[in-house]
Amino acid sequence: MSIERYGIADIESLSVAVAPDLFDVLFDSELIATLCMSDLLSAGLWTQVSKIRAELDSHPLDDSISLADIPPVISAVQKYINKRFTHLHPTDVAAIYGLTDLNVESVRFPAGRFEQVLQDLTNFFHLFSAQREPLGSVGLQTLSWLQGKTFPAYFYLNVDLINAHKNLTGHAIKTPNGLTSCLDEAALFISMALVLPKAGEIRALMVMSSVSHYSAFGYSETGQRWWFNGKNQLYSQSDWKKRVVEQFNGDAQACFDSLFSNFSKITTVSGAFDFESGESSIPGIYLDEYVREMQAFFGVKLRQMQQALEIKREPGAESKQAAFLRDLIGLPSRQALYDRLVQSEDMWALKVFYSYRSLAVADKWPYLLNARRNPQAKTVAESSSSVDTLLEAVRGLPGVQSVFQDRDRIAMPDETLRLKTGTDRDKGLLLHVLLEHYFAAHGQNGCVESVYTTANTYVRIDQRWIDMNSIIDCDAIPSDEIVFRFETSLA
Repeated sequence: MSIERYGIADIESLSVAVAPDLFDVLFDSELIATLCMSDLLSAGLWTQVSKIRAELDSHPLDDSISLADIPPVISAVQKYINKRFTHLHPTDVAAIYGLTDLNVESVRFPAGRFEQVLQDLTNFFHLFSAQREPLGSVGLQTLSWLQGKTFPAYFYLNVDLINAHKNLTGHAIKTPNGLTSCLDEAALFISMALVLPKAGEIRALMVMSSVSHYSAFGYSETGQRWWFNGKNQLYSQSDWKKRVVEQFNGDAQACFDSLFSNFSKITTVSGAFDFESGESSIPGIYLDEYVREMQAFFGVKLRQMQQALEIKREPGAESKQAAFLRDLIGLPSRQALYDRLVQSEDMWALKVFYSYRSLAVADKWPYLLNARRNPQAKTVAESSSSVDTLLEAVRGLPGVQSVFQDRDRIAMPDETLRLKTGTDRDKGLLLHVLLEHYFAAHGQNGCVESVYTTANTYVRIDQRWIDMNSIIDCDAIPSDEIVFRFETSLA
């Protein structure tokens, strides 16, 4: 896959796809599709798909089940996600992934819009603290971070990385669990819902979102509708009506607001409709259908949607990946997706491979750009007293295996630090970034070069070479074939 025709802005965009954070996705909702397709490149996910298919085939649908119920395949996906993954609250995210420096983050986005996002987050966590008695302290702590210009470092990752973090909760759990946020769960739900159903069971899927939450809504060709509002909340139409009647005396809007009052965007195959600006890239014929289906399910044209429709502008161009995504329903295999992506030279297809962390991409530079934004590696480097201290930190990571079980996929520095394992390539990228941050923080000049060969990785610190398999000094680079290299001069 060629990258030669892309410019500096595109390289930066590809670096975002490596591990998009909360703000990246808020400003570019097409990254949701990137995450879904990255998940569908996971062999592990397809193993689960096969297991669910076998289970469904051994328990055929009872003919007496009403069309008002959820297709069994959708229920099976929700049960899998609810059982297998642990949802993290903001304080858990901060403890495991660290804090994002909002002053640094803000330079990557339009200033006025970024400040509005922070204000919207502040407003949400004020309500969160007031309305959620058991989790009020979580909201108060998050507000404190926002006031200090930091925020839990939400990174949205391929499912293989989600699973790799399963032992980092610090909580006793009966079965291994990957660690998820609501967007991770929505992306996994959509990914599996694309490939598991039989013909007619899926007509459309969309993401309903705000600055603080993501959920998935979908419907079939035969009138079945469902709302996946997180791993333990899947509503059929009959479930929803029951909740409205029993808990809210028939007030559907109040029922919805109790769960998702700041709902502000829908993202579909065609594009996105932003409620605040009225900007939409969804063709009118599709948007009208989405609005009708949501109204039929929720029992009311949601206030948030109605207000947005009143200021809606003429739709812009449909997403470039729309036709490709529509063709994914019923995708037969991982290989089929891989083959289709390889055939595309479009930017959105390249992003999927970077999100998957493949080293079989033409340009590796986006990986270094993303690695530099990892907050925990920066903290380690800035608090270190010497280069040798940094080397000891890397040498102290006991594992030598890839978290992907594949040396041709690359982990980011914070992932290598947290999971305490990595190949020579993973640890080489970690050390390269640690040295960059160390020299910058200590006002020192220096040259850092990383050379990745077929058999090993070597990092040069000025005239000193480090063998990343042993993390010890070496005289020179052996004559292995060089696969790629990074070089940074700090003067």
